[in-house]
Order: sequence, then C-alpha cells, then structure tokens
Amino acid sequence: TNAGATQIRVQVIEGWRMEQIASAIDQNKLLSFSGADFLATVGPNATAPDWFAAVVTLPPGGSLEGFLFPDTYELSLGETPTALRDAMLRNFLARVTPQMRSDTAAQGLTLYQTVTLASIVEREARVDSERPLIASVYLNRLRKPMALDADPTIQYALGQTRTVGTWWPQITVDDYSGVLSPYNTYLNSGLPPSPIANPGLASIQAAIYPSSSPYYYFRATCTADGHHKFAVTMAEQQANAC
Repeated sequence: TNAGATQIRVQVIEGWRMEQIASAIDQNKLLSFSGADFLATVGPNATAPDWFAAVVTLPPGGSLEGFLFPDTYELSLGETPTALRDAMLRNFLARVTPQMRSDTAAQGLTLYQTVTLASIVEREARVDSERPLIASVYLNRLRKPMALDADPTIQYALGQTRTVGTWWPQITVDDYSGVLSPYNTYLNSGLPPSPIANPGLASIQAAIYPSSSPYYYFRATCTADGHHKFAVTMAEQQANAC
C-alpha cells in the first residue's frame, strides 16, 4: 500500500482465525478502523446482516468465524469495518455457490457444520490433493461415531495463552485430556461448536465433495514434506509412526 493510494488492500490468508485478520488490520496504517473495531463487527454477539445469517443459519450469539472468506480485499479510504465484513460475506456467497450449499446435505451436514469441518481440514492439510481424503477421515469418524481427535481444535481452544505471537501453539499429549474446552475434540464427541478458522475454497469443496475412503486415521509422514499417511485401523496408524 502506498500513501497516495485511494484503495487500501487487506489480504486474508486461508486458515487464519479472525484475530489474525484483526492483527493484519492493525498493521495497515491506512485503514480508518482498528482490529478491535473489526472484531466487534464479526465476533461473538455481533449482529450479522440478515441476508447472510439466513443463508448459513448462524447460531444465536455466534461469530462469523469461518465465513470471512480468505482473499485480497480493496477498501476505499475512510471505509468502515462493516464494509470489509460485508465484502467478505458476499465473497463467501459468490464462491460457495447455491449448488454447493445444497450439496452439503449429501454428507448429512448443514452448511454451518460443513464450514466447521472445512476449517479443520484447512488447518490439517498441507497438500491440496489430500484435502478430500482428510475430510473423508473426519466424516468417517463422525458417522461411526468416534471422537474427531483433531489437534487444531485444541490449538484453537488454547489460542495465544501459551505462546505469544502465535494463535496456533505447539500442543502436547497432555493437552488431549488437559485442555478443558468444548473445542477439544478428544474430550467431546462430534464437531466443535463453530468453525476454528476461515477456510479457503479448496477446503470447503473437500468437505462438500470428500473422497470415498475406508480411513479413520492419518498422521504426517516422516519426511515432514506436508504429506500424510492414512490408515484404516489403529494398528496401521501406529505402524505409520516415525
């Protein structure tokens, strides 16, 4: 952004939580509003516009986490946080088409649940081709039913309480039982109460159109190249350990 610009760019990265968007807003000195102003517009108990809330059936008091569509936005000087919020929500409705929204029913999920699942896929996947497979693992677990055991949900619960400077801290085995939160999917069955991040289109598509797989487990490969090994049984999962 240059000082003479009349358009101010705000870039939102896939997998960011709304506090990370707020941080990016605070770093942009040309905007006329703060990150805190933005959070007041999109956070818990903020009033979502009717034209959006009706489409995604937001729970009462719920935030817009998950629906702040990752993209680069251009605002004019002096525009409000509401303008940025509405641009993000309109973008979500444009990219996640009416057909895609109705196709969520094929997985037995609402649109809100689908975006919640997509947010977990977004935080787990490093390789685009694996997104539909990771989504299939979680859907298989939901249907069995088994606990999701998704590490990013614990990271979301912890937030910045552990490591200053990151919203996605390293977690330990003790956290699986020690983090007492409705977002801990090791302790609580089913999906977390809300999305844990703002997923991009590829992760949303993966949640709506997952692979058909027999897998219930996955873990990172030993080469740390972003790929995962998938397993049907716990024995196979343990055999895939490094």
